Amino acid sequence: RHLKGLRRRALLPKNLQAYFDSTLIEKSPNSSFEQAGWIKMRGKSIYGFKLFLMIDIATKTLLYVRFTTIDQADATELIPAVETLHRLGFRLTRLGFDRGFWSGDNFKFLQRKKITFFTVLKNYQQEHRELIAQVNSRTSGRQCLKPGVWITEIEPIHLNTYFTTKTLRCIVVRQKGCAPWAVITNDTQLSKTEIIQFYDHRNLVEKAIEELKNDYAIQKLPRKAFLENTAYILLTLWSFNLMVDYKLSVLQEKHT
Repeated sequence: RHLKGLRRRALLPKNLQAYFDSTLIEKSPNSSFEQAGWIKMRGKSIYGFKLFLMIDIATKTLLYVRFTTIDQADATELIPAVETLHRLGFRLTRLGFDRGFWSGDNFKFLQRKKITFFTVLKNYQQEHRELIAQVNSRTSGRQCLKPGVWITEIEPIHLNTYFTTKTLRCIVVRQKGCAPWAVITNDTQLSKTEIIQFYDHRNLVEKAIEELKNDYAIQKLPRKAFLENTAYILLTLWSFNLMVDYKLSVLQEKHT
């Protein structure tokens, strides 16, 4: 109802551009939280829960929130999140997400719904590593995005395991002192600079998550029961949206 109210007051547009991400809420292994569990990421074992967030890029409004057990797969959450927004009367036009949300069903769903997506290319696959590595300073189409950062759009690629019927645009990013990486998208309108700038909105989500964990203290779950902690998370994140509402309405008035 609050999201619908924001839209009625023209604080949220009907057509949205968003970023979808997940974060871990880490707890002590000695705690007695219901349904807390273990997951291993990047060689580190983490105990706790998982939180999924979809954020509107223009306003930083939280559009979708789900508090789950830590073993919930990222890829299974994307379609329900988008469908929830559509049921609320919104239309998602552009969506950014990371590699954890890759699946053939997700790509086909977004293509079918005519949603342009932006995601980072999985470079741990041999063919992708070789593709990125072959782009250098002599590759045609190289463009300086900012000092020390160059981008190059290469030939469209296939994701053989996930998306065999369509080609995707691929923009390789090389930054001085860092390993090269690439963004892929089904967008056909934006320039390569605009594509990289859109994907860079992942920093917005990371800052929002940091704010939620530090200023809103969502990692300090107050109860042992899973459902009670879910209610705490939802109410806390609703208060985040109320503050966004306040900034978009009251603080924008000239006399305030």
